[in-house]
Parts: sequence; structure tokens; C-alpha cells
Amino acid sequence: MTHAATAPIGRTQDTVLDSINWPGLTLLLFGVLTLAWTFTTATGPSPIRALSGTIAASVAVIAGFAWTAVEYLRNRQRVTNR
Repeated sequence: MTHAATAPIGRTQDTVLDSINWPGLTLLLFGVLTLAWTFTTATGPSPIRALSGTIAASVAVIAGFAWTAVEYLRNRQRVTNR
């Protein structure tokens, strides 16, 4: 006999995954991967690839940090308002 775990009506349960910031982490990962791609193409004959990779990596890392900071502050405010 199996019983499904259910939350009481009118009250939601927080899970560990509720506070994980997937878009911010994805942007940071994209920035790191783009930076690695930039380092591997910087030695090639085309400097435009290195420049475009540097710009894309910078934008992704800055946006990822900003998104993560905003989500952290939002979650912190949500926890303190309980």
C-alpha cells in the first residue's frame, strides 16, 4: 500500500528546488563555456571570433551574476516576510 505525500490544503510546502536559480546558473554556465570557446579560437587566424566570444561571455557572465543576485534578494525577502 502506498500513500502519496500531500500538502495541507491552503498551505504550500517549500522544496529545495524552489530556491534554485536555473536561469542565472544557466547564464553563468553559458558564459564560462563561451569564455573557454573564446580561448580556443583566440589562437586562430580570425580575430573576430575572439572578439565576439569575449563580448558574448562578458554579457552572459554579467547577466548571470545580476540574475542570481536579484533572485537571492527576492528569496531572502520572501523568507523574512513569513
